[in-house]
Amino acid sequence: MSKFRIDEIDNISAYDYYKFYLKNSRVFSIIWIILTVCFTICIIVCFASSEWIGDTVKSPTRGYFGLYHFCIRSPISSSYQCSGTWTDFSTLPNNSAIRAACFFVGFSCLLSLICIVIFIFSLAIKLERVVHICAWIQLLICNV
Repeated sequence: MSKFRIDEIDNISAYDYYKFYLKNSRVFSIIWIILTVCFTICIIVCFASSEWIGDTVKSPTRGYFGLYHFCIRSPISSSYQCSGTWTDFSTLPNNSAIRAACFFVGFSCLLSLICIVIFIFSLAIKLERVVHICAWIQLLICNV
């Protein structure tokens, strides 16, 4: 059997094309898994980071806030008064945008972790099914 080359289209057998496709699909799957892990790490860092925007010397009330945690510097002392947890929505600021952002980033983080667990199952389940399941989950993450 001859090796599959793109310029020899007349001599391609179905088996050669299958081997070429199978090799490329495995490489594509490995790259996809690596990028999914990197994406999940980025989402976890965004969700776990308690400080996104910090205070400056020029700001009138010094403090900082993140996705679910915010602190305001006390004018009397140099300590911060902090509030907000991701487990209790009533401690978040009374702003629907902040609450929605906290929910959707947390939900995306959860779905990404589920995707990684499903990719680990690709050792026992057919890779084609795992890729289809993870593709739909990641489309849901992008739409959230």
